[in-house]
Amino acid sequence: MEDAENTTLSFGEAKPDRSPDLSYLEATLGYRMKRALVELYRGIYESLGDDGLTLVQFSVLSIARDNPGIAQSELASALGVERPRLVPIIDALEKRGLAERCQNPEDRRGRMIYLTREGTFRIDRLKLKFDSHQDSLRDEMGEAAFSRLLEALAWISENAAGMGRPGERAQDAADVS
Repeated sequence: MEDAENTTLSFGEAKPDRSPDLSYLEATLGYRMKRALVELYRGIYESLGDDGLTLVQFSVLSIARDNPGIAQSELASALGVERPRLVPIIDALEKRGLAERCQNPEDRRGRMIYLTREGTFRIDRLKLKFDSHQDSLRDEMGEAAFSRLLEALAWISENAAGMGRPGERAQDAADVS
């Protein structure tokens, strides 16, 4: 019989000879989406190269490129962030000479975001790299699966926030019957 001292584990110590059981978490959308997002971000950063931009900065530049003069408040809304959280991001892009804020002539309190020539050049170059990464994913998954995944993610982002609150399922079931 083995000595109890040799078979017990101290707090925080994992058994070295087996992987953790993740079956519960692996069957949940949140866990799977988070794991997928981590890997997706890793691939995106690799494809974009060492440009020094964060993904949120890439997103800001991309939106500003496609919507010249977008109001800072509209940009924050499009990204799903509070306006004050966007300020340091735009500050960093201005400091790098990639974007600039201009006063909105219709609302003196509002700021409009424009890309500089360098910002336009940089985002156009990065979008080509990003598109290549997306094309690789699309090729691996297949067009139909890629499109279904995009549709499912859009549905989740538009509808899932209110789901799962206590009492809502019962109400939903009552509405159906």
